[in-house]
Amino acid sequence: MTVFGLLAGVLLGLGQPQLRGPLMFEESEARVFRQAADSLGFKTRLERSHQHGIGWEYSVWVHGFSSVAMAEAAAVRLADHTGYGVTVFGEGAAAGPPLPVELEELPKSDEVRQRVVRALGGVDGALNVLERTDALEFRFRRTLPQKSINARHLYQKAPGHEALSVEVTVGAGREEWRVVSGPSGAWILKSGD
Repeated sequence: MTVFGLLAGVLLGLGQPQLRGPLMFEESEARVFRQAADSLGFKTRLERSHQHGIGWEYSVWVHGFSSVAMAEAAAVRLADHTGYGVTVFGEGAAAGPPLPVELEELPKSDEVRQRVVRALGGVDGALNVLERTDALEFRFRRTLPQKSINARHLYQKAPGHEALSVEVTVGAGREEWRVVSGPSGAWILKSGD
């Protein structure tokens, strides 16, 4: 790094830990996020950049932290308050996403859970994203410990409609059911009835 680059980084505060909210495509949405951060007493700035073929992108930066630990604690508060994921940039790592640190040992499960919760926008962040989404298809499979019961789930959502299908396999037998809710009412289909 040149002396000029170092001086510019110090003047711009890039050597201190910072937070960045998610990239947003509407300035009004970014302003709401910034107001939420301001209401928590954080120092913020709104940045806008133009991406060819995409248009304007907006991001809110939160600065003024003296340590990475303070920035991480603030990220958790901001994620819980807004329901959005927040990225922490450590000292001197403000230009682009940081590279993953090479791990000597795996982090504790509680730390991994806390990071996932923060990345999803706080405790209710994922739920808030799912509730705001107009259309969604979500599949997952789980195995229950009782006699190796396998269950496949398919959740689908479109404006005015929701459907959940579950296929349960127990040993050689199989049971399916589907719950649907729409403008004409709700119904359940189980074993063909």
